[in-house]
Amino acid sequence: MHAHPPGLALALALAMAGCGGAGPRTGGARPAVPGMTDAAGDEATGATAACASPEEGPAQALTLAGSRWTLEHGVLRAEARDPDGVARLGIVGDVAAADGAELAALGALVAALRTRRVEALIAPGGLGGGAPGAAARVLDVLVSAGVPVLVGTGATERAGDLAAALGARGAAAFGLARVTRVEGDDFTLVPLSGHALARAVVPGACRAGAAELERAARAAKDAPEPRVLVSHGPPRVGGEGGIDRAGTAVIGAFPVAAWLAASGVRFGVFGDVAETAGTACDAHGGPVAPGAWAAELLLNAGRVDALPPPGKAVPEDAVAARGGVAVASVLELHAGSAGAAPSAAFERVALPVH
Repeated sequence: MHAHPPGLALALALAMAGCGGAGPRTGGARPAVPGMTDAAGDEATGATAACASPEEGPAQALTLAGSRWTLEHGVLRAEARDPDGVARLGIVGDVAAADGAELAALGALVAALRTRRVEALIAPGGLGGGAPGAAARVLDVLVSAGVPVLVGTGATERAGDLAAALGARGAAAFGLARVTRVEGDDFTLVPLSGHALARAVVPGACRAGAAELERAARAAKDAPEPRVLVSHGPPRVGGEGGIDRAGTAVIGAFPVAAWLAASGVRFGVFGDVAETAGTACDAHGGPVAPGAWAAELLLNAGRVDALPPPGKAVPEDAVAARGGVAVASVLELHAGSAGAAPSAAFERVALPVH
């Protein structure tokens, strides 16, 4: 077994006990914004289904949406590489109900992402809210992108249902619970299966506990940069632009924040929090604007459940007004070279829902 990065075991132990871990404002500190409240408290409770079952066997060849990959000892690797040092990934967040209106909005988002020439779609979790057959309906839309679709397990996915839906679409979609990491062309994904907050997890789904955090830490150690954590639930951040702000509450998970601080992973994609869909911040809660290059970027991918009430018109400023908007994101990563650190920027893709 690989050793943990320095301090990780202690940081995780403190975080799972409800403490913030070491380090200046890395999500462990209580929110510093006036009027904000703290909604932590249940990270260390509950027991749920197994989150992930990485396939540790010998090499096997896979084809995803026409591109060739190798799955070996729990790592999925892209065979084709180019020298540009740049990756463009489409990120799709929660799809709450997977009904006709939401699926139509999701289809429009996928079409918009295709025009931006993303090389893969990433879904951190929350596909269909756990309703029977919902994940399959969402996946049918996602695979229309014509690129590999890499799907995380979140707070609402029951492992058997999601595995069956992915198995039926294996030529284009792949479950991140099958691996410890994905090494793509100029990016590495480190999945954290499940959700670190027990109160968010529906019966039969998975809570990301210490075992999942430790597995992700081993996968991140010595992985190629730029490394990206893929997690349905966000870290505890707070701050002015924190992606874990829900109204006046801060609802991110201390264990995820401690993991980021100890592992040195600077980038992450998340879902779950409707109020901050399509926004990004650094680990201190400082906002990162769309299009701005940053050495540290935590992105709330978006949501496809912001539907207006029947008969209500979509607001003219649909992006600024949360209701009536379907939101996804494009994450662009630069691998860095000659001593330059990796960096990332994002684009918010927002479309009105009719």
